[in-house]
Amino acid sequence: MKITKNQLRRIIREEKQKLLKESALDDPGGVSIPPAELIARLEKIIGLVAEVDGYLTSAMRGEHGTSDAAFDTNGDVDYELKQLLGDLKGL
Repeated sequence: MKITKNQLRRIIREEKQKLLKESALDDPGGVSIPPAELIARLEKIIGLVAEVDGYLTSAMRGEHGTSDAAFDTNGDVDYELKQLLGDLKGL
């Protein structure tokens, strides 16, 4: 399944909102992730998203192999978001 840059951005915004809404950081009984670690993990995800964006831009220019790299990296974004969400929920 192919997705556009705008769709990817929307998905990321939605996931970010879910993370913020479902975050256990303010819940005394929830899991606490040190702010520095949380920031580092979010920066990693942002970097992966930028990488996907670069691959998609290259693919739109007709550069071969970049769309496959975009989908692979998009899978990394999905994995990292799910890991972070699981950690925040204490799963």
